[in-house]
Order: sequence, then C-alpha cells, then structure tokens
Amino acid sequence: MKNEMIWTKLWFAHQKRKWEERIKMAKVASKLGHQAYASKQARIWSQFLEHAKTEFGSIDGVGR
Repeated sequence: MKNEMIWTKLWFAHQKRKWEERIKMAKVASKLGHQAYASKQARIWSQFLEHAKTEFGSIDGVGR
C-alpha cells in the first residue's frame, strides 16, 4: 500500500508539471484559451497533490 501512495503522489506531481509546461507553450503561441485551460488543469493537479500529501504524509519525501 505504501508504494501506491508514493506512485499516486508522483503521478499527481508529473501531471502538474506537464500542465505547467503547456501553460508556457500556450503563452509562447499567444493562445489565451489554451493558456486558461492549462492553468485550470495545473491548479486541479496541484490540489490533488496537496490533498495526497495531507492524507498520505511525507512517507517518501515526494511532493514536498
């Protein structure tokens, strides 16, 4: 079960980074709609990560 908690936090952190990169790409391309959507997604994944850190704790140091 500990591994699943670690993997979950890693997945949430990965998704957050992926959407943050998409924000940057949308800014460069001047696509405001894409930027807004990517910002919302990054926020959602960040909230998932924060919730997981609260629930699972820092058992592995991931997502501090």
